[in-house]
Amino acid sequence: GSVLCFPKKVALIDIGHGYKKETYKELWLRTNRLANALSNLGVKKGDKVFYWTEDRLEPVEIWYASSKIGVVWGGVNVRYTGEEAQYVINHSDAVVLIVSPSFVDQVKSIRGDLRNIKHYVVLGEEVEGMLSYEKLLAKASDKDPQVEVKATDWDSLTYTLGTTGRPSGSMRTHSSGLSWEWNLIQMTGLTH
Repeated sequence: GSVLCFPKKVALIDIGHGYKKETYKELWLRTNRLANALSNLGVKKGDKVFYWTEDRLEPVEIWYASSKIGVVWGGVNVRYTGEEAQYVINHSDAVVLIVSPSFVDQVKSIRGDLRNIKHYVVLGEEVEGMLSYEKLLAKASDKDPQVEVKATDWDSLTYTLGTTGRPSGSMRTHSSGLSWEWNLIQMTGLTH
């Protein structure tokens, strides 16, 4: 609704990366582009897309884009070592890994042991052997993806820190995610 009611209002601000701002309309169009770019790569409903980044705008884009096409999204904890990240990525069966420049070297060190990743995508400057996030978006349509997604479909997969053993994964449906967001909105008093 915010994209229709407040298309020019700022939706996101990336404080850590030059106060980059995105309006609701920009967020909507970029998430459409990412959803279509993932589809163009062969990612389909039920597949998993993981990201390994510090706090920035793109994980929000990944959440919404993935949800638009029924793809399960998840994040790799920034505190994980290469071995922990390798375990989570393999355990999740992710087919796409999106990384920020600060994690490229760690990804390179475990890349040979990542069983299911078909596409590596990097934020920021291009890196050899990885697709450019911005170039993928630039080539993709900003039209709404045409994928039927139900409230009972899986939406996200999060992992524990694994302080007493291996990290454990927990799946969430779209309806449980919406319930969580609704509760957050009510607790914080957000209006748009």
